Amino acid sequence: MSNSEGPSSPKNVSIFHRINRLRIKAAGKAEGPPGQIDPEAIRKADEFIGKVCADCRTVLGASIENLVTGWERMRELPDTEERRSAAQALFHVAHEIKDISGMCGYALLSHFSESLRDYVVETDLDMEARRVIVQAHVDAIQAVYRLDIKAESVPEAEALKQAVQQAIKKYR
Repeated sequence: MSNSEGPSSPKNVSIFHRINRLRIKAAGKAEGPPGQIDPEAIRKADEFIGKVCADCRTVLGASIENLVTGWERMRELPDTEERRSAAQALFHVAHEIKDISGMCGYALLSHFSESLRDYVVETDLDMEARRVIVQAHVDAIQAVYRLDIKAESVPEAEALKQAVQQAIKKYR
């Protein structure tokens, strides 16, 4: 087609320079070198984390209470939509505990809640054996919280990990 002004050739071209809103949210500013985060945004994030972690034991205690209550309700439910909904709620509470405990330095609590979260999603919790595994996780989470164990390297941590692993090996 020799006609340069045909239907496929626009006469006017406009260029729009869009604001990168994601970069503003993530880095705190719209411009600057790639990969650089605004130091003020980092300071604000650290301040926020400090406030969350100052009240961490209270928040974790409430979440663990929700976990135990949810598990007690779910444990005896037959395989219905209500049970699947309860399992999803258990997943979310375990995920919340994992996030908060990991952010505030409770590595062992984060370990057990992540393991529970993944187990709840991966398995069908109808079998009695699987109920034992979830209960082992819930018991370990309660023990870690009650004993205020933060690190994964202390002897109590290894004992709790072994107890959960034994339940998994025995009933899987």
